[in-house]
Formats: sequence, C-alpha cells, structure tokens
Amino acid sequence: MGGVAQKMTDTVKNAPVLGSSGVHAVAVLTDPSNEQVYGHVDFVEANDGTVTVSGEIKNIPDKQKRGFHIHEFGDTTNGCTSAGAHYNPDNNEHAGPQDQLRHVGDLGNIVGGSGNVAKFNFKDSLIKLTGSRSIIGRSVVVHEKEDDLGRGNAADSKKTELIKTPYLHTIVSPRFIWPIPAIIVFYVLNILELVYNFQIAIMPFRFAVVCSSNQNRSMEAHNFMSKRGLLVKSYGAGQQVKLPGTSLEKPNVYTFDTPYDFMYKDLYNKDTNFYTQNGVLHMLDRNRRIKEKPERFQDSRERFDVIFTVEERIFDQVLEDLENREKRTNEIVHIINIDVIDNPEDATLGAFILCDLAQKLEATNDLDNGIDDILSEFEEKTKRTVLHAVSFY
Repeated sequence: MGGVAQKMTDTVKNAPVLGSSGVHAVAVLTDPSNEQVYGHVDFVEANDGTVTVSGEIKNIPDKQKRGFHIHEFGDTTNGCTSAGAHYNPDNNEHAGPQDQLRHVGDLGNIVGGSGNVAKFNFKDSLIKLTGSRSIIGRSVVVHEKEDDLGRGNAADSKKTELIKTPYLHTIVSPRFIWPIPAIIVFYVLNILELVYNFQIAIMPFRFAVVCSSNQNRSMEAHNFMSKRGLLVKSYGAGQQVKLPGTSLEKPNVYTFDTPYDFMYKDLYNKDTNFYTQNGVLHMLDRNRRIKEKPERFQDSRERFDVIFTVEERIFDQVLEDLENREKRTNEIVHIINIDVIDNPEDATLGAFILCDLAQKLEATNDLDNGIDDILSEFEEKTKRTVLHAVSFY
C-alpha cells in the first residue's frame, strides 16, 4: 500500500481513539492530488455533553491561520455551494468560538506551527455527536484564508467569513461508516484553490503490543493482528534495541530511531550466513515491510483501548509510564499481560493467541463490564496466566 491510501491508513491509526466514557468520531484528511496535505480531526463527546475537538493537519504554513468550520450539509461535490452555510440551527450571527451567540459550526481558526503542522485541542459546548443537533452527516471545512470571527468591516461579516471555495475534488472511501465528508482549501500559486476530503467514522478498538525491543514478539503480533483487520501498533519498552550477536557477550545494540532496513543491511554485511541461520535477517526483513523503525512505548503519546504486554516486567513498565502521565480525558485503557517466550516459534504462537483474544474483546458490546469474563474464559481455555490492570489517559 502506498501514496494516499497509506497516508490515510496511517492517519487513522495515529488518530486518538474512543474511550469508554463518550462518543467518538474522527475526520480523516486525504490529498488526492499531490499527497502533501493530510491529517485528522477528532471529536469526543463526554457524558456532560461537551465535545473535545483535537487533531493535526500537515502543510499549513507556520503561523498562518485558516478558517475552521462545520457546514450544514455533507455534500462536497461542489465545494461550499453544495456543503451549504455554516451549521447554524439557532439562526445566530457568525462569530468566534468563544462568543456566547454564534453559529454552532463556528470553530474559529487553526494555526500552522512548527514543521508547517497545525495542531489543535479544545472543548466546545455547542457541537454534538448525538441527538437532533449531531454533526454526523455534515461537512468540516478548513479554508484558505483566516476567519475574521464576525468582527470584520464588511456588511456580511456577521453572516459569513467571506471565503469562497470555487473548486472541489472529493474522494469517498467505503471503509468508514457514518461518513462526514469535509473539505480543506488551500491557495496554490495564487491561482487555484484545491479542496481535500475528510470522512468521519466511529472508530474500532485500538490495540498496542509491547515487548522489549519491538523486534520479535510485538512485531509478530503486529503482523498477525493487522492481517486480521485490527487497528494495532507495536512498541518496545527497553532503553535500547538489542539483537543477538555472534556471542552472548556481544549483542548488536541499536537506538530506537534506527531503521529496520539499516539493521538488516548492517547484520547482512557482518555475517550473512550466521544471521540467516539464526533467523534475525528474516525477522528484520518482515519488520521493515511493516514499518520503518522500532518505536519506544514511553515516547509515544497515542491512546489505545487495550495494550498487550508479553512479560510481567514490561507490564510493570507500561503501567508505571501510564500512571506517571498527566491525565487529560479520563479515557480508560486496559493493560493485559500474557507471557510469551522470546523465540520465533513462541512468538508466532503468542501472536495467534493475542490476535484471538483481541478479536473477542473487540466483539463485546461493553468492554469495561465484559472484559473480566472474557479474560477468565481465556485463562481457562489456554491455561495461561493473565495480568490485567486499568489506567486512564
């Protein structure tokens, strides 16, 4: 998979995920023309009715503002003409997101930051994901100019942000349910405005698998689970990546930012026969086909529904790291440990077992209340001891 499809998949996997305490939807951005603009917008409705809006969009110039709104229709076949005006069920005037009276769809501006990435995270009390005022089925629009927040001198400033979108190109992916198309507009060479496409979906469970070096056990499970259609990422929890050497006293040690391809070529050049016979080259070849390089769990700030670990020491490291993080959303994450011996044969068996358990967890209608029964049944069936803990984001 490559190009737009790969970036769309990566963006979905990198998007924050649904916790047990609210309704979650995500808008995924793809760029069908030049593959440069992509990102995501996430909506999480809490039990008190507020919606957290967060995400990031790549290739918005540093310090430049772009108008950011929800429009009334989900039809983006003809730009803002078909998407309609700002979503405004209360018939208020156009204003900023902090104003008491405003369009429901008035979300202000997003701002490009370091690396030309616009990142945002804020709460809004007017937009909803459920009920008669739901934004499901509407459009999310990022414009090519700054929104004046209804404070401009033009006569129509209170009605509209005065930004037009004359050109639209829409891609609709069938993989999502409850689509909310959205459009993002950029000014290219001061001549043409291009519009890209979002969709909104209720996200499936997000899984993570953590071993020591993100090489054997976690990557084998990553491989199994992704082929079964599960959303999964893999990590290591150690300080360094360690691979077997020609003697126990001399392992091959790398940093976590070392690409798998570099490791493969390094060991191939050192001793092709030895690292072929012990399976390390085969393992690295598989790994480099899945992702670029190993990742350390403690350096990631992605959110998951379930995190699998493969030995008690790693379970403790993951739990300690989660407990030391600043709590922002109170979304629940389940940490489950099932011991897997670190060799190719046991890694394959462990991957099969973890994949089977993940599918059972995803099939439940109520993870938080049903997980204990699922784990008890799993222990009885496999005769493996399970450690289970709960933490929060």
